[in-house]
Amino acid sequence: MFAIEVEAADGSSLIVGLAETGVVLLFIDALGNSVHSVGPSSGTGKMVVFDYFGSYTEVPAEYVVSVELGRAAMWEFIRGGDPVVPGLLMEPD
Repeated sequence: MFAIEVEAADGSSLIVGLAETGVVLLFIDALGNSVHSVGPSSGTGKMVVFDYFGSYTEVPAEYVVSVELGRAAMWEFIRGGDPVVPGLLMEPD
């Protein structure tokens, strides 16, 4: 699996990691504060692995949200600089 990063003019960025069952979102604001997506599964203990610019990256499966939600967040970030959309829960790293 792989990840892409989109960066805004203010230095904020949204990273989207593709997982088998959805996507993982990581948003970093212009001040360097970061939050990640929170999906419907909890406490499974499973991990999701993807390639982030050549680096092996592993995050809890609880970070995975639907592709549709990830797509909506990406478009919102591109349009307005913030990935917040209805139904998306993000929590600080």
